[in-house]
Amino acid sequence: MKSLRDPKRKPTHPGELLREEVLPALKMTQTEFAKRLGVSRLSVSELLLEKRGRVAFVPGEIIVKRKIVAGAAAVVPPARLTQLSLNEVRTTAGGEIVYRISPSVMGSLTRARQRDRTLEVVESLRASPEVEYAQPNYILRIAATPPNDPSFPLQWHYRDNGSGPGLSPGGIDLPTAWDTTTGSPSVVVAVVDTGILPAHPDIIGSPNLVAGYDMIADPFTANDGGERDADPTDPGDALAPGDCGPGEPPAPEPSSWHGTHVAGTIGVGRTNNGVGVAGVNWTVSLQAVRVLGRRGPHELELSVDAQAQHGTMIGRNEMKCN
Repeated sequence: MKSLRDPKRKPTHPGELLREEVLPALKMTQTEFAKRLGVSRLSVSELLLEKRGRVAFVPGEIIVKRKIVAGAAAVVPPARLTQLSLNEVRTTAGGEIVYRISPSVMGSLTRARQRDRTLEVVESLRASPEVEYAQPNYILRIAATPPNDPSFPLQWHYRDNGSGPGLSPGGIDLPTAWDTTTGSPSVVVAVVDTGILPAHPDIIGSPNLVAGYDMIADPFTANDGGERDADPTDPGDALAPGDCGPGEPPAPEPSSWHGTHVAGTIGVGRTNNGVGVAGVNWTVSLQAVRVLGRRGPHELELSVDAQAQHGTMIGRNEMKCN
């Protein structure tokens, strides 16, 4: 039977995307695709949810969106509904129909078989030419779980923006963003700053910290007894009176540890590790690149060759005490 779908319309539902673009490109049926992945015949949405845990839905309930043909919703033949033991329960505000598998059928099944039967009926309806999409009636819960870092409650700027309970005016909506992603180790963020404190209690042993580089060539500015090397550890950038010339600075200046602060905000300490503060990313690959020392900041003359060799920017240090 010829498809009733408008060929000019792009698929908008995950099930459509799977059936109409992914599977044809792979030249596989959905059953073959599922076997290749080692899972049951679930939709794309269900496959994504399977990564987080077992998919939660109401056993026996299916939501169906019918195709629009000549300005009217297509009708699933009553005989087809009877064959699947389906009864119409209600229509949603969006025009979807909620069906329920007959209690006489579901009542004789174990919990596991109720789940399987629901998914089997979903797949059967998806194959019907009158159906735009079909899916289980998913049970949605609040997914955002606050990280267990003890100082997270004090990080008001991370909260969702607003003035209600648990909200902060000017918050950057991190809890909402974390519902979508908490980061990825494939994302590499270079912090070009004073270096890093790898032995910090919130950083030590974190897989989020990857190999970095110390680009400071001047021994006094470097303050670590060496020149350029692969150790971006921050020894401190404190200044004593006169370090920058007569009367500059006029009084001692403590170390800033600025690179560690920035790295912590990005997420070097692996958020949700039960220590210290939370970072924006729970998982990330953070590369500390040390360019600021006791006489920082420095102007960097980029070296393309060094960048290609070390995977970062290598530059020439010009000392400036300002």
